[in-house]
Amino acid sequence: MPPLPLVRGLLALRPCPHALTTPSPRSCVRGNENVCDEGYTGLIVRGGRGGFADFVRVPADFAYRLPDALDSVHAAPLLCAGVTVYAPLARHMRAADRIAVVGVGGLGHLAVQFAAAMGGIVTAVDIDDSKADEARGFGAAAFLPLQRLMMSDASASAFDLILNTASVSLDTPALLRALANGGTLVQIGMPGGGAELKVPLLPLVGGACAGATCAAPSSPHADPHPRPEARGGQHRGQPCGDA
Repeated sequence: MPPLPLVRGLLALRPCPHALTTPSPRSCVRGNENVCDEGYTGLIVRGGRGGFADFVRVPADFAYRLPDALDSVHAAPLLCAGVTVYAPLARHMRAADRIAVVGVGGLGHLAVQFAAAMGGIVTAVDIDDSKADEARGFGAAAFLPLQRLMMSDASASAFDLILNTASVSLDTPALLRALANGGTLVQIGMPGGGAELKVPLLPLVGGACAGATCAAPSSPHADPHPRPEARGGQHRGQPCGDA
């Protein structure tokens, strides 16, 4: 039997479980088991009850010991919404980048905390102005009403990275106009109703669009322990129940 191909792990290399059944398990070999060519087999599909189960049995590669100081109530969102926003930050963000997080909700309030802890200059963007103080408490340096972001003269070339966590369709050309040269727009929110991402060609000459989903544990951009406690403060990287 030929040796199994190895995929990148956080601490060591390990065999791809689909090597014997898949001729070229490209996604797993690249460390992206979450988009495995054989199909997603997470704990919330195919009859799985996810966090509502009484107990689960999973391969050790996908199980992590929680720090004693981290309560399970706070850990659960960090390993779902948390890693979903952390992965694109780790992939695209550089220190002192100007970051816009669109939507201070379940995804966005964690994105603001991670981006601030990672050294970004964060602007929180939301349609609800009442979230301004909360966003600043999460580490945002500024708050921008959504309607102002969508005005080209108010935010043109203002941001190096935009994370769109909103679950509604927004004007993509307006978001692209808010990018600086070489900036990146990451679409994370998933609007329903067959929404389409209409991207004009010209702004892509100086920028880029990317997508994000829940990251794989062996991905180099999805450290399961991103140390949210690096920044002091009331929330310390924890999810907020009323976000």
